[in-house]
Amino acid sequence: MNRRRFLSLTAATSALALTGAMSRPAQAITWQGVALGANASLTLMVDDKAFGQKVLSESMKELQRLENIFSIYEPGSELSRLNKAGFLDTPSHEFLELLSLVQDLHQRTDGLFDPTVQPLYQLHRAHGGQPPKHLVDRVTAITGFEKVSLKSSRISYGDHGMAMTMNGIAQGYITDKIAAHLKRAGFNNLLLNLGEVRAEGRRHRHQPWRVAIGEPQNAARYIFETDLENRAVATSAASGLTYFIDPRAGRAATQYASLSVLANSAALADGLSTALSLTTWPETQRLARGFANTAIVAQLKSGKTARYKV
Repeated sequence: MNRRRFLSLTAATSALALTGAMSRPAQAITWQGVALGANASLTLMVDDKAFGQKVLSESMKELQRLENIFSIYEPGSELSRLNKAGFLDTPSHEFLELLSLVQDLHQRTDGLFDPTVQPLYQLHRAHGGQPPKHLVDRVTAITGFEKVSLKSSRISYGDHGMAMTMNGIAQGYITDKIAAHLKRAGFNNLLLNLGEVRAEGRRHRHQPWRVAIGEPQNAARYIFETDLENRAVATSAASGLTYFIDPRAGRAATQYASLSVLANSAALADGLSTALSLTTWPETQRLARGFANTAIVAQLKSGKTARYKV
């Protein structure tokens, strides 16, 4: 049920490369693993290997800490405890910060971005993707982010049985946070891929980072290439058992073979790529106009490519 990502990097690097501006890079140290159910990697280019190992270790600890807030796969995460009990006392600053962004996106996308669709995902999974209408209607009735109460001391649900998934935005949010962590350590020029991609600075003085968006069924074929500097990109697509749920109808839906959003933050790009995948191209453009410095590349189901502000 998780979203599939299709993003290729055309810079002369692996899936992730970071170059520290504090020193001339001499050697690479790399971590590879899984973050929020997606493959992830982190490579630091450093002169001082001990320093690089320290920063890498700290980055992985930070990633794990954030995952333990937002992951639906970890039974002890803040999100899992909220879903189980229907409320969460003394939520972390990060949880409240992300839910504030969710609330803003929910309002500005006319309700298309709505993480409370998690019970609908569970319903579809239980019925092989074809749940009966009366059950869809029953579960849809308890969804809606407007029923989530956000207070600094408590997050709570308004209806019994409500639950959320942060899979449509948490990867982007964590990407932003890890990028900020690495910048504090002195890595001012970086390209970070933790399910979403964020670029800071440049690959070289006269060469920005370069990314390419691949076709959903063949990532080796690019539908779009662009420079990326102090910006992020997220790509969403639905295929087979990986699909989106329209919160308005409670059914699986997507208008595109893939949809990519370029934005000022990975969290915003992530959330918008989720929401805008559910609506028509004219409506996608209308909603995108409400977000500054945002561009979209969509591959229509016909195979044609549509672009907004690129």
